[in-house]
Amino acid sequence: MSGDNEVIGRIVEMIKHVGPRNISEIARLLDLPVETVRYKVKKQLIERGVLICATVNYERLGLWRYWLNLSFTRDARVIARDLLRILANRGYLIYYTEILPKDDFLSMISLPPKYENDYRELLDELIKMGILSNYSLHKVKQIRYFSMRQEYFDFKTGTWRVDWSKVKAAPICVGDLWEPQLNEKVDIFDIMIVEALQRDAFIPP
Repeated sequence: MSGDNEVIGRIVEMIKHVGPRNISEIARLLDLPVETVRYKVKKQLIERGVLICATVNYERLGLWRYWLNLSFTRDARVIARDLLRILANRGYLIYYTEILPKDDFLSMISLPPKYENDYRELLDELIKMGILSNYSLHKVKQIRYFSMRQEYFDFKTGTWRVDWSKVKAAPICVGDLWEPQLNEKVDIFDIMIVEALQRDAFIPP
């Protein structure tokens, strides 16, 4: 990476540490003009399709993440996605994907630990109703976040140029272990702010 690509790469790396909104701080840390940083972030990153998302520290909010595998009965498969959307709005679900060719759904929920038994009771009730044929619920104790490897991306052409020899030689990293931390200062307004930042990391404070 050289020239303009190198500058943008440095900006991307700094965004990982201080976030995308503090343009003046990024400029100060990289010793670059503020307008240069603003142009490259707004024009050369966002308008070229580089997505900048906020990563939520669920544990600081007192939430524990769980992998939830759902097997729907044959009759209920037609409403599977509708039910998942309801769980996303009301039932702590933050992610789901369909597993092919099994027609199962792998999902993740972020749940206050004290509600784990209640959630299992809900899932058991869905089995009794003939909606689910089976499910499994497991705590996520380790996770690793993958962010952009800007050193392998050509910002001028918008294409990836991956040096696989460097990728294979890179050290293997594992995720962090954690425990949910009860934070009684967190309220509904904090949750709404988190939701907004997940939708748009550039939303003003």
